[in-house]
Amino acid sequence: MSRAVARTAINPQIRFQMSILRFDGVSLEFGDQVILTNAELAIETGERICLIGRNGAGKSTTLKLITGEIEPDRGEVVRGQNLITSVLAQDLPEAMDQPVRDVVRSGLTEIEKLLEQYRQQSKLELDREGLLGLETLHSKIDAHDGWHIEQRVEETMTDLALPADKKMFELSGGWRRRVALAKALVQKPDLLLLDEPTNHLDIATIKWLEAGVLRGYEAGGVQGAGVELRLGPATHEALEAQLARVSAQLRANLPGALQAYDWAADIVLRNFA
Repeated sequence: MSRAVARTAINPQIRFQMSILRFDGVSLEFGDQVILTNAELAIETGERICLIGRNGAGKSTTLKLITGEIEPDRGEVVRGQNLITSVLAQDLPEAMDQPVRDVVRSGLTEIEKLLEQYRQQSKLELDREGLLGLETLHSKIDAHDGWHIEQRVEETMTDLALPADKKMFELSGGWRRRVALAKALVQKPDLLLLDEPTNHLDIATIKWLEAGVLRGYEAGGVQGAGVELRLGPATHEALEAQLARVSAQLRANLPGALQAYDWAADIVLRNFA
């Protein structure tokens, strides 16, 4: 793993308190394939982390450990209380008979859980500690704009220019990927997990993603952490050389595609290293 963030020295005890998620001695194996061995990881608010590895090395599996979709063989994954996590999966969403608006709204599951928790606790006779807990829960919902979830859905769809009333099966793969991105972003998560986020996206959406998310997002007072599957600094020189070779081949054989390719290559070199 490689962290794509600048970090100053932090007292270990303070850093521990700041972590919204951590791995404590996590190990995971699938048959003969070792994914992690006694792994230690701390994710802090505002941090961006890159998971680096060849295909099949276990990057997507590590994201599943973070979300709790799978459990480690040994060790523990410790998550912050009421941690809101969103995932942009690598695979395209299904071309189902469901309107875009409903798919985007389904990304609000964690916020809706907090709202229900707040409603239930509000009915109780609470002592001072209970009232403080209710106040904390209220602040959490407020920070994620959870009191206006329908407005959040509309704003997110507008940001990505989504056709709200179209059915998913009517959309191309690129548009379905946009819908999946909107679903991941709609609840303004504390932790955003992006598995190969530019797959199937057109140039305009990649630009939007680059400016609004990959550069570090902050919305409604919530500064989230992000985990992305990307290339690392160690591969940058080799990657740049390979891109230059492909560019030269295009210049000789397919000049009409050169401008678009060079633009995409520039995005790769600036953001995926």
